[in-house]
Amino acid sequence: MIECAREAEVLDAVTFRRWPRHCDEGCDEGLRTHVAACAICADLVEVARALHDDRESACRDARVPAAGQVWWRATIRARADAAHTAAEPITVLQGIAGACLVGAAAGRIGLKSPAVINAMSALFRIESSCVTSSDTRMPSNSSTS
Repeated sequence: MIECAREAEVLDAVTFRRWPRHCDEGCDEGLRTHVAACAICADLVEVARALHDDRESACRDARVPAAGQVWWRATIRARADAAHTAAEPITVLQGIAGACLVGAAAGRIGLKSPAVINAMSALFRIESSCVTSSDTRMPSNSSTS
């Protein structure tokens, strides 16, 4: 890529509004002569001025909302965020309750259905005598004295 040693200086002059109107005050005559002779810097001035003018035009045409409208929108957003934050724990608890309900229903079905018991014993390789036992009491310790 071809560069010029004075590109930064030319860009500063355009960016800080010293080109070409105030070039007599803000920059030396050598910079003006250089831009006239250097194709790279001449292109830079043309593009930078177009971009700078476009930016100034956009800033002039920008519509800033009234302070009351900004305040109202911020208040509405804060309320919505607070409601969302307050609802998060409720949503989590609803999920936990749903999971517990599904687990309890699956356990109840498993205790009542011999087909599920047989499938589980085959799946987990559990002795069928432990799983199909109708005695649901906890085993007692016979070693207590």
